[in-house]
Amino acid sequence: MNRMEFLKASVALSAISVLPYSCLNRFHSSRFKLGYQLFSIRDEMANDPVATLKILKKMGYQHFEHYGFKAEYGTYYGYKTSEFKNILNDLNLSITSGHYPFANYFNKPLDELSKYVDQCIQGALTMKSKYIVWPWIAPEDRNIDGFKKLSKKLNLMGEQIN
Repeated sequence: MNRMEFLKASVALSAISVLPYSCLNRFHSSRFKLGYQLFSIRDEMANDPVATLKILKKMGYQHFEHYGFKAEYGTYYGYKTSEFKNILNDLNLSITSGHYPFANYFNKPLDELSKYVDQCIQGALTMKSKYIVWPWIAPEDRNIDGFKKLSKKLNLMGEQIN
């Protein structure tokens, strides 16, 4: 490769590297759909979830991992579960997994956790989401006893889900 060929190849590669995924997708059909964790843009989702999802779709994202399910209201991002699912359907998007704030129930009685898990299961089923994620544990519970307690709770939740 001579210097001129190298420069042409470098310019072409540089130009391609700044294109959004959706542009590249026109040239290459992937077997995989691109996903995005919505917690990483929580401020945008709090301000205008529908507009944010539309922007992400234009960027080529199709699957999402949500956060912030409000079980007491049965809502995602301020929308009733069925409404939010309809929004996703209209945009041809999906939720494959979700972060649920189980940590709020870490030190509560098992019956309260069980009730909350039931609500999360219903939300996930409506979303047609495959995975329910316990994303976080408080720093004061990040010790041997805390992890043993977490393991017990996760096993009980697993039995409840299955």
